[in-house]
Amino acid sequence: MADIAFLITAALITGTIWTELPLISTVIASVIVIWIGHTLLITKDLTNGLLKVILVASIGILAWCHISHKMPKVQYDTSSSLHHITATLTAEPEKGPITTTCQALMTWPEKAPIILRWHSSLQLEYGNTLTVRGHFMDLQSPRNPGQFNQKDYLRKKGLFGQFKVTHFDQITPTKGVFVKRLAILIRKKIHALHYRTLESPYIELYIGLIFGDAGINLPREIKSLFKATGLTHLIVVSGSQVALLVGILLRILKGINASPKPTFIIVSFFNLLFFFITGGEASIFRAILMAEIALLVQLLNRKTPILYTISLTVSLMIIINPLVIFDFGAYLSFAATLSLIFIAPQIEPLLPVPKWLKPYLSVTLAPFICTLPIVWHLSNQISFVSIITNLMMISWIECVVVIGFASTLLGSIFPFIAELLNNFCWLAIKVMLAILPFFKELPGLTLSMPHLPILIPILITASLINAIVQYKNNSKYKHYWGALVMIGISTLLITISLLPKPFKVTFLDVDQGDSTLIETPSNQTILIDVGKNHADSVLIPALAYKGIDHIDIVILTHFDSDHYGSLARLMTEVPITTIIDNGNGLKKWPDYHELLKKHGINRLEAKENTQLHLSNGVITFLGPQLNRNRDELSENNQSLQLKLTVLNTTFLFTGDLEEPEEYSLIGTHWPQLDIDILKLGHHGSKTSTTQALLDTTTPKYAIISAGRKNRYGHPATEVIDRVKALNIPILNTQYTGAIEISLRPEKSIWKTFLN
Repeated sequence: MADIAFLITAALITGTIWTELPLISTVIASVIVIWIGHTLLITKDLTNGLLKVILVASIGILAWCHISHKMPKVQYDTSSSLHHITATLTAEPEKGPITTTCQALMTWPEKAPIILRWHSSLQLEYGNTLTVRGHFMDLQSPRNPGQFNQKDYLRKKGLFGQFKVTHFDQITPTKGVFVKRLAILIRKKIHALHYRTLESPYIELYIGLIFGDAGINLPREIKSLFKATGLTHLIVVSGSQVALLVGILLRILKGINASPKPTFIIVSFFNLLFFFITGGEASIFRAILMAEIALLVQLLNRKTPILYTISLTVSLMIIINPLVIFDFGAYLSFAATLSLIFIAPQIEPLLPVPKWLKPYLSVTLAPFICTLPIVWHLSNQISFVSIITNLMMISWIECVVVIGFASTLLGSIFPFIAELLNNFCWLAIKVMLAILPFFKELPGLTLSMPHLPILIPILITASLINAIVQYKNNSKYKHYWGALVMIGISTLLITISLLPKPFKVTFLDVDQGDSTLIETPSNQTILIDVGKNHADSVLIPALAYKGIDHIDIVILTHFDSDHYGSLARLMTEVPITTIIDNGNGLKKWPDYHELLKKHGINRLEAKENTQLHLSNGVITFLGPQLNRNRDELSENNQSLQLKLTVLNTTFLFTGDLEEPEEYSLIGTHWPQLDIDILKLGHHGSKTSTTQALLDTTTPKYAIISAGRKNRYGHPATEVIDRVKALNIPILNTQYTGAIEISLRPEKSIWKTFLN
């Protein structure tokens, strides 16, 4: 317990060196830490347990609160007016198809780290100092459930904002940090060496496995495949690559009889170089720091418990960059490391498998268990398939990494060796990419979990670990721990699943487009339209956040790109059972039916007066009307018109239906059009939502889905005036973000994601 207390204390207190407290407060805090550390290290005891708890908690809170001075405080004017700034590029620019981005240190008008963006046609390098004009970009908070929080991400990285460059007034070449410049140069030469021998996408994955994904554009399909099979950590350089590098260097230096001090200096230099080559993420930082501490301990001829090595590593990381406490990559890295050191040996004797398999399975299961709460919190998934894929692929990929290092070192002198070795690795990677899709498609091995406070998965994981330790240590309760833990976990999950669920309707904010998510109490999922290109930015994160792993029905009101454009991407990532459309798919999308067939999706064409029965609700298709000549109608006027009835609340969706067909809808179905919530047609365009429709439907609320500052001027002023004249409250995704309505028999709860 003392070891753990010291670890927590040492890790948190180092953040106080950046505090804005008066000097006396920092001195007092430091004295307390030194005293606790001395007591724990020398006497191994603190007689007063309550005092220990108070001290650890107090110092931890002190450190946590005052890390905040590293967080951005500067507020910039994000209006369209031009700003003049001077900044130095502090990293290698990342070139995209249109825009290049790069971290930079703004030095005028004030000093602050920022991100610069400019058109990709201009080539700049690390260390360039720029005098530029442009404007600070407005950083929005998440507008949808589960959406990436760019504003919070930059804040926790210590970045004060993004600046879009429109004019370059002066570009001055400067040197930058020597080791970093050398690392970038070596990285470019490594990439050039391997790009000559392999083709895309194998080359990107090959370099990613050896040196991480810094400086390469790893194809989205491969990232998705590795994520689905629980292998994402393999393209994030960490302990195995560092251990390999250090091992090779130590063997070479031992072979030439190098003394300890030069050995330490040489290995440290190459570790620093490798850190910059790989992009310097938290996981590689942790691995290199632990390697350096181990080398230093060996140099000083000391013996130090591994727990104190880890504690010192955490402390140094926080001292160097206190914002690392917000980096989940660091947590994953430390959790995996601790699991291999402390949990794997506990698991190994308990595994009912052949003796030769026990070591491999234990080092696969231990990280899975210990990283479970973080992975659950970040992805809202538990992927049991990762146990299988890691067991199969870890050794395979380690061989590729070893050969890759050899290819890089020898190939820089003898290029034909690089070609020979890389061809072998190409075959290994090709086989791996052929095998992994099979595991991705295995049913039942990936559980979609609801988004919960991280405390719940932590408690579950801690209970599992405690049970393992108690059993291994022959606790008198060992026969009951496993059963109790499983009963507790099962009870929790069953309780969560049995809680009465509301019927939810969420109008997602897909900019200038439409997409509405419907969730029934019996876990049916219906999506009405899918936006234009919002699968990765809105739809998939929202579904994951809500613990949804499949879509039962996608309803496409019509085939304008802002209503169906995300479907191709969505169907590759999320299983879809059925699609209902207006029958015009092949006119706009020649491969439409082939793609549906490829993904095993049923297709139905909506017909007037047909119904979909849901739990506690029903969807009724009201149009297009059968008596209309479809050949004479525009795509907008062939939009599906549907009424959703949930408990005692009714919704009307009309797609992009325009004035003439609104009259047809009224004339045919007016007795069914007394509704509660109207989604205004065509994003609030002046061509829709006529006075006649408003008078007939008498809605209590109006919903608008339109893009901020869209070029069409949606919603139209005259439409807003018509709605307001009837005292109908309006909610517009432009201002509210997503709008979620939870419906229960006794009440409904409305939630908007921005205000």
